[in-house]
Amino acid sequence: MMANDSNDLTEDVCNGWRILRENKLPGLLQTYYAMYNKQCFDGSLPFVAVIWAERITQPDVTPANAIYVPGDAVLRRRYIAIDGRLSGMFPLERLCLLHEMIARQTRPRVGPWRRLRCGVQAGARCE
Repeated sequence: MMANDSNDLTEDVCNGWRILRENKLPGLLQTYYAMYNKQCFDGSLPFVAVIWAERITQPDVTPANAIYVPGDAVLRRRYIAIDGRLSGMFPLERLCLLHEMIARQTRPRVGPWRRLRCGVQAGARCE
């Protein structure tokens, strides 16, 4: 995973996915992450930064709403990027965040339709 330039907020991540970060604070996204971690995952998820992205594109160049990045060259830590166009689009911004948290937690260990304690069904796509 690599940024194009040290001052550029665009980077290639996860097998052809590209993220163009926004220069704005995540607002309540980090608070929602902590709240959902406690309510739905019994606090078992590690800290993950949550950022707004100006654009997230899949390998086939179609847009995506969110992505979990396990680590990158710029931030040097894992993070979740949420498309900035979802800012203020309750509940979509939060559902996409929760979707990425579920993907992070369940991908290696469970089947796609496990129900979490907060009643959300794992496996649903928010893209």
